[in-house]
Amino acid sequence: MRRLGNDRSSGQKAGRRLSLRVVALAMAVSTLMWDPAAARSGPPPSPPPGPPPHAKVKSYRVDWRESVDTPSGRSLLRIHVSAVVLTIAGIEGPDQGRWHASVSFTNVGSKPVSVGRKSFAMLVSASQSDRGYAALAASQFRPFLPRTLKPGAGWTGRIDGFRPLAGTPAYVRLAFGPFSSSLFRGGKPFVWVTDHGIAVRS
Repeated sequence: MRRLGNDRSSGQKAGRRLSLRVVALAMAVSTLMWDPAAARSGPPPSPPPGPPPHAKVKSYRVDWRESVDTPSGRSLLRIHVSAVVLTIAGIEGPDQGRWHASVSFTNVGSKPVSVGRKSFAMLVSASQSDRGYAALAASQFRPFLPRTLKPGAGWTGRIDGFRPLAGTPAYVRLAFGPFSSSLFRGGKPFVWVTDHGIAVRS
């Protein structure tokens, strides 16, 4: 996946990159197979107490800084990820566990940004070049996600999911949204998939 905003030699190139990114996002979103009603703020019912037996927990300190830009090159959202922690289920362990990420995003545009919840997830593929994602949905947000970010407003917190990686090797990214703004694609909702990722090995 090409990184948005690395080559800004012309508005035309930026527009092409954004178009490619929107297509890539649409492909990624089409693979998110979870119940939207299950994604919500606050604690989920009966969360597992912790990693299952025979599971491995991996913690990554990261500094992912990404910008969501309009086709004209105007910045809309700034996203920062500072930590990712995930559970890898053991062969003999039950299919339960959890992952979480420390995240912040800020509205740097001139119009409000609406924030949805149903597409926040960890996306898992076999490799960095593989576009066949499996989605581990986020189901808890601390603190609660705002429904709208006014210009200059932001959110900083932790998102949690309660499913582990099935195994390794794997490549993981994060997905956020859906967001919407009158400044981006005429207000149509969009999901942001991180350019950055983690190659997870045993």
